[in-house]
Amino acid sequence: MWHRGWLWSLAILLLAALSAESSQTLTGKEKSVVFLSPEFVLGPGSVVNRYYQNVNLPRGHIALKNFNAEVVDEARLPVPLQETYLHHWVIERYYQRKGVEAPEHSSIKEARNPEFITVRNSGICQITHVPDPYGIEIGDPDEIPDGYEEKWLLNIHAIDTRGMEDRLGCTECRCDLYNVTKDEYGDPLSSDYKGGLRCCYD
Repeated sequence: MWHRGWLWSLAILLLAALSAESSQTLTGKEKSVVFLSPEFVLGPGSVVNRYYQNVNLPRGHIALKNFNAEVVDEARLPVPLQETYLHHWVIERYYQRKGVEAPEHSSIKEARNPEFITVRNSGICQITHVPDPYGIEIGDPDEIPDGYEEKWLLNIHAIDTRGMEDRLGCTECRCDLYNVTKDEYGDPLSSDYKGGLRCCYD
């Protein structure tokens, strides 16, 4: 039976404090902006686990105050959680050497290439709101190594649960439900690996 795929994006709402003064103060104006990820298509029971380099996220010397994300359809309307489970989304800054192309649809970390430097955050990463007077500082030209430029990586892992008999099992990425015995790189899974990201790829 053929099912029509649905075209979706991840909408990312960012609240940034813009300041022309010292990076230690957030006395400037706050601005709220919505960014859309590249589109991805899901059909019932399918999974997307994509890495997008150089996504259109904020540039310049600012402080991020808030991150939120949700899956939206072509009309930018939220997709209900019972239709598409957003397993995780990760936004990460990195420095890329100027003139070097990023590998397509893979993590910068997986590339293990000195042309790319992952930028670590100095604070807690699990929260989506940073209380005043703090913010996550980005774009400081003094911190960007010579010959590199700051960019953003986005990883989206979403599962379409429409029509599934075992929605919980699908969202847990159980290997038996996906009929998977090898990971996305072709390496065999151990017999005691029952579920997780290694079973749940596109």
